[in-house]
Amino acid sequence: MTTLEMNCRNLAELYNHLNKEAVALEKEVTRVQESEDYSYSYKKRTLEELTAKRDSVIKAHMNTMQAATDQAVESIRAEHKIDLANNTAHQVAVSNALKMIELGGPNLTPEQLQGLANTFIDAGDRQTLDIMQTICLNRCPDAFHTAFGAGIEDDVSRLQRFGTRLVRGIGVSTQNVVSVTLAQQFLNDCGMGDIILDA
Repeated sequence: MTTLEMNCRNLAELYNHLNKEAVALEKEVTRVQESEDYSYSYKKRTLEELTAKRDSVIKAHMNTMQAATDQAVESIRAEHKIDLANNTAHQVAVSNALKMIELGGPNLTPEQLQGLANTFIDAGDRQTLDIMQTICLNRCPDAFHTAFGAGIEDDVSRLQRFGTRLVRGIGVSTQNVVSVTLAQQFLNDCGMGDIILDA
């Protein structure tokens, strides 16, 4: 199981757990709204209390989901991080990459650029990767867009999008259901369709 898959599974489980309470509170609000057994003043007071509680729970659960997403993203980045300052091999790789870009220029293929980029993506060296991207955009623009954006940062951005959809999915409004549907589609597309998100 990849780190991305493990993190997606953990976030999905957390979402399902947190969303149950939010959905139960929403159902209780609906039940009281639709009930004809209560006086107007009781309904008004009860709905104010339930709505405040529901809103508070949803906000807390959204914060919990966001914190879990941030932690999952950091775990992916940390898994690939190395001590770059004291790593001679990495410093040589930076030097070699810059020389290849200088010599190859516009003749570099997307595959060659991706090979260079993967060295820095795998090392978690975002700073050097950003500098290389700027250089490549100027020296070999045709291959640039195809080459960059894969590897660990691709997993990070996918996990962030997935987590954001789960954060927005807490509750039962139409917007929440759309967010959860998109998150479920992401799981299906990534071969994790066995994970079912409760909408």
